[in-house]
Amino acid sequence: TNNIRHHHHWNKSSLTMSASARQGRGGGVGTGNDRPKNRWTTVTIRLCAIAILIRMFLDAPQPELDKDALFQLVATSHIASSPLKNSSAPLEGILVAITGATSGIGLGVTEELFQMGATVVAIGRSPTKLADLASQLLQENDEPDRFIPVLADLNDLASVSKAANEMLKSRNIKHIDFLINNAGMHYGTSALLKPDNPKTQQGHDQVFGVNYLSHFLLTEKLIPLLKKSPHGGRIIQVSSSFHWLSNGLQLETTSTERKGLVEPAPYASRGNAGTFMHKLQSYPNSKLAQILHTRSLNAEFARKNKKLKAVSLCPSWVGTSIGGNGIGSRLLKLFAYPSSGYGKLVVFNAMFDPLWTTTTTTGNEKDDFFISNELFESLPHAVLGENSFLNDWFRQSLFRDGVVWIIASSVLFTQKFFPSQLIAKSSPESYNTTLQDSLFVWSKDAVSGWI
Repeated sequence: TNNIRHHHHWNKSSLTMSASARQGRGGGVGTGNDRPKNRWTTVTIRLCAIAILIRMFLDAPQPELDKDALFQLVATSHIASSPLKNSSAPLEGILVAITGATSGIGLGVTEELFQMGATVVAIGRSPTKLADLASQLLQENDEPDRFIPVLADLNDLASVSKAANEMLKSRNIKHIDFLINNAGMHYGTSALLKPDNPKTQQGHDQVFGVNYLSHFLLTEKLIPLLKKSPHGGRIIQVSSSFHWLSNGLQLETTSTERKGLVEPAPYASRGNAGTFMHKLQSYPNSKLAQILHTRSLNAEFARKNKKLKAVSLCPSWVGTSIGGNGIGSRLLKLFAYPSSGYGKLVVFNAMFDPLWTTTTTTGNEKDDFFISNELFESLPHAVLGENSFLNDWFRQSLFRDGVVWIIASSVLFTQKFFPSQLIAKSSPESYNTTLQDSLFVWSKDAVSGWI
């Protein structure tokens, strides 16, 4: 009897367990049905958390321009009188010539300079924009003698030469304290995809001509006015950390044969190349050329005009119109430094920072390249610098382009969290004195007809 009862109890338990198991597998009312619900709840919570983080990331404010610190930088720089003639206008009596003054960084810098009492020579190609800028500035401060508009089309060396001649003859421009070579451009998507190559009036690659060669000519023409500065003339080249994309080979001036043409000119300068890669490299080539020009000038000044000095800079990502009207422009508005605020600070550091304005520059020192984010120095040098763990093949191949773009994209999305102003080292190629000297000689010859 006990055996029968025990056997019956065992069967009953087995049946109960089997029923529970069936409920779990069959989607009954048991605990098994709660698992999908729990999974969806977890996914929803995670998505909400990610959405909140993205919202916080997008809403994080840009670093602000400290006007008091900027005023102090100017007031204690090499140009300041002691004591200041006018405490509310520390740049009274200082004359600054700037290209691209009507938009982007140039506009932001022009507004700030004018507010600080400087006389501004605004160089631009649009008479309408120059007139609008004059109205804007003179509304706040009715001193028309402190705003001097100059028309110049940087796409045409003849126009640049004419503008420089007007400045040299002007009774209102007795000297230049600062020349800021700021204007710039790059090819948009449509220009990159077209088979032809946009050219300057003289037949050079348009980006190379506008960004580099026109400023080379302008600088050469205005050196006499820079020499007359009582403080020592300063030349500010607005370059870019995208110069890391150029290995310098397309700036070499030795005669090379390409597409059946033999020309003793840098491949980067040629308006007849017409290839996608040539146009893609045009911007970094022009920016590397600007840095090489800076060092050539400093080497020449060290020999002949010790009062004159040049410096180049990278403003990092700044919200300007250079990105066009597509997705690039929208990304710049979201993440880039504002051109009317923190984005222009690096220009003032390059103009007034005592670390370089009070030292003798030989042309190859570290103190002539200003940046707004230290990642643009540390990361490229770690991967592509002279002491990189990579061999030369990686540093000269398309791998280099990918690394630079990854670094640049990372900086775009994070720079507002880590703003920094510092003097940095540029790419190893930018210290190549052979390249520097040969490009300088070729450039002088290329603009000689308009000197």
